[in-house]
Amino acid sequence: MSFFILAMGMTVAAGAPIYKEYNVNKRMNETNAAVANAQAALTAFYQQNGYYPCPAPRNVAVDHAGFGASVDCSQPAVPPGTVSAQGRVINGTPWKVRIGTLPVRTLGLPDKAVMDGWGHLLTYAVTENYTLPPVPSQQKDLLHGAITIVDSNNNSVTTNNGVAVYVVVAAGEDGRGAYNINGQQPVACPASGLVAENCNDDATFRATTLQSMNGQQSFTNLLAYGADPCNLTGGGGNNIGNVTFFVDNSGSMATRDVTTTGGPNISRMQAVHQALTTVIPSLITQKSQNDPTNLVGVANFSTYCAGIATSCNGNVNNGGCLVPHNPPTLADTQCLYNGANNSAGYSTSDISGALSASTSANIASGTYQTVSNNLVNKVNAMQPTGDTPLYTSMVDTVTAMQNGQPNKPNLLVVVSDGGDNTSNISNTTMINTLATKYPNLKVDFVFVGGKQDCASCVQAAIFGKTPQGNQLKGNFIAVQNSQKILDGLQGAVNSCP
Repeated sequence: MSFFILAMGMTVAAGAPIYKEYNVNKRMNETNAAVANAQAALTAFYQQNGYYPCPAPRNVAVDHAGFGASVDCSQPAVPPGTVSAQGRVINGTPWKVRIGTLPVRTLGLPDKAVMDGWGHLLTYAVTENYTLPPVPSQQKDLLHGAITIVDSNNNSVTTNNGVAVYVVVAAGEDGRGAYNINGQQPVACPASGLVAENCNDDATFRATTLQSMNGQQSFTNLLAYGADPCNLTGGGGNNIGNVTFFVDNSGSMATRDVTTTGGPNISRMQAVHQALTTVIPSLITQKSQNDPTNLVGVANFSTYCAGIATSCNGNVNNGGCLVPHNPPTLADTQCLYNGANNSAGYSTSDISGALSASTSANIASGTYQTVSNNLVNKVNAMQPTGDTPLYTSMVDTVTAMQNGQPNKPNLLVVVSDGGDNTSNISNTTMINTLATKYPNLKVDFVFVGGKQDCASCVQAAIFGKTPQGNQLKGNFIAVQNSQKILDGLQGAVNSCP
């Protein structure tokens, strides 16, 4: 009997290290997933709203009011449970960094998403200026985050100063300085050591792959950061001016091959309707706050009237592209949106309200809601028919957009399932014309064709370099499901020219 008990004891003892290693690996995987999910949620929030959320307080227990909810960063008083730290000095001004925990309820995440694998709350720090629209990436020459990230030897981790707009930190196994789900800090932040940098509530954070549980030099933190969208894409920091969504409504857009989450396939046009119904109101709201003299519009191929100089008093056509004048005039706007081919456009009263409001810093939200609704109605009225005069339409639309201002950084977002089949000019002529006349123009092409369509052929035709050495600036985004179409359009309007 004693021999049996001894054998069992030896077996348990031998298995203990294996179980411990398994448990640690499991918790590490949970921590990695928590940080990745936090980043994905923050990115989605930014794409939807145009700014990042403020942190939530760390001292509020779960199931209490305020748990997981963003505080108000627009107020100078710093709410309990959060911290305001001085970040880097940018253009002579010290920028602030707000520190707290991940606002899971504001982000629409479950409460448990705020914890790492050891039950510690994630730390979330964000550059304050990126929580208050307009964010710096929507302002000229202000492409900076205020957070500094260093390694174990205090070398900068980021390639460019100020690229870190926010950080998410998981304390991991060590846990010193971290808060728990009850709003408590069981172990205080140490005064020194590697881990101190991530819990001392300043604007510098530490990231290193050298993990250790070696006493005071213990470091088990996992850190991820987010960058300014313009720094990520290499943008020049200019405001995007006028934006036109150019929708292909040729017959092939009726093809029902776009997949949805948990539902039947829908047509390419239906998917575009759904995506633009989300994107346009968000963009209208953003522009009404930040740059009301730059407008948003929609156009389509089949109703486009080539040769705009001969229609509508020589300014615009009846196809429904945006108002080109900056600031616009009532006559031009009325001509555009009340044209013969555009019964879903603005009424004169809507136009007058938008124009008068555009001269004021305070935009009437009701007016812009009407403008947004009218644009969405116009998109939803588009039905697949006809062919695709892509190249001619692009040149004519951009000509109207720029309106004699060749250096203005306007954005043309083309949504199509194929290339050109009826234009009277070649793709080379189109590229040469646009690239040489409008050096700051950006063209984003969201390709919604099926697997049988040649996405690479369309990409080469639109963004290939011509024999003259010209090339369009922009992105080619190939998608085949409804969520990716939405992501592509949101990415287009949030990127820099």
